[in-house]
Amino acid sequence: MFDLEMLILSFAGGMFGAAIGGLPSFVLCGLTAVIGLAVVWATGEGTFVGSIAWGPLLGPNVAFAGGVAAAAYAGKKGILKGGGRDIVSSLMGLNSPDVLLVGGVFGALGYAITTALGMLGTIGGFPWTDLVAFSIIINAVIVRLVFGSTGVFGKVREGANRWLASPEDGACWLPWQTKPAQIILISIAWGLPIAFLIRTMPELFTLGFGLAAVALIFLGTGSQFPVFHHIGIIAGMATLVTGNIWWGLAFGMLSGFLGEAYAVIFLYHGDTHIDPPAAAVCTSWTLVALFATSSLATLTGVIPVAAAVGVAVVGYFLFTALQGKKA
Repeated sequence: MFDLEMLILSFAGGMFGAAIGGLPSFVLCGLTAVIGLAVVWATGEGTFVGSIAWGPLLGPNVAFAGGVAAAAYAGKKGILKGGGRDIVSSLMGLNSPDVLLVGGVFGALGYAITTALGMLGTIGGFPWTDLVAFSIIINAVIVRLVFGSTGVFGKVREGANRWLASPEDGACWLPWQTKPAQIILISIAWGLPIAFLIRTMPELFTLGFGLAAVALIFLGTGSQFPVFHHIGIIAGMATLVTGNIWWGLAFGMLSGFLGEAYAVIFLYHGDTHIDPPAAAVCTSWTLVALFATSSLATLTGVIPVAAAVGVAVVGYFLFTALQGKKA
């Protein structure tokens, strides 16, 4: 339900996200999510995680969205050295109050969008998509249209292959996480253990998100660090609804491939940040929710293992073919 006080608080949270930067706000969200999950596990009380990690101060639909918008605005003004896609820099250092105000406007918009999306019903007892992630995408698309110059899907340099990250085309998302084998292996490395943990402690199904979000602090330091929170949260959700770690791996790996696909679609060739993991989570969440309502979710044994192998094989050959296309 829409709440005017929460809208005002989200304006403040958007300014805060702009002040410290989109990625730093996301890391703090992950940290408080992990602390909050520990509180849930110990006491069963979820107020902390709901009010802090997903609330108007650090909720990604508010603070991260505000940071993304403020960076795009600062990039358009020409005052942000890293350009409109720089979600790492803390924008307080620009000493430009209008940048923070833009963050506030889009933080409030993030709350409004999330609230509206929540009115659209559920699938099998789950929200029809990850409302926070979808709000981030809608917000970022609006930001691109308002402050960007490349259009929603970016502008591919003449003669370039859309599916390849190239320094000539601007800043790449994660050039060390583009090869399909890399995506498969990081999906196994993170998704499978997280699936096991969630099967053991189902009340902590967002742990794969929280820990991975905290770990992004290393990405902010310039390390060639993987991004895998979209893999963890979906692997956890799929395991939660099926009780099977191999279904968890299959959907986690699917989310991993979708993250790279959305990076190609929205980010590689654009001049503002449209978040690939958030887009992957939106799609994967809906697919898992639909899957949970079918009889397939009860299948065990070799079938979920084969599904995970199938996702890996199809993803590997599809991405290999696309990345090898001649411009």
